[in-house]
Amino acid sequence: MPKKHFSNAGAVALARAVVVQAAQDAIDADLDAETKQDAVDFLFSERSNFFFAAQDVDPEVFRSGMLKRMVVNEKFKTEKAAA
Repeated sequence: MPKKHFSNAGAVALARAVVVQAAQDAIDADLDAETKQDAVDFLFSERSNFFFAAQDVDPEVFRSGMLKRMVVNEKFKTEKAAA
């Protein structure tokens, strides 16, 4: 039986993909509220810390930037709806 090889690069890529998808879901104005809330809950909870650690990313720095992005997107969405 062939020996399985664990790829650290693969783990980092998977962690990045999970975080990126959650971030996209959190700011996507076209998604339903439940999906957006699940993404936000994931990104701002301890559940995501492993995914940040795998990429050597400081979770608090990422979350701070994410909050700013979410506020900007909500403001844009509100202004667009008013126009």
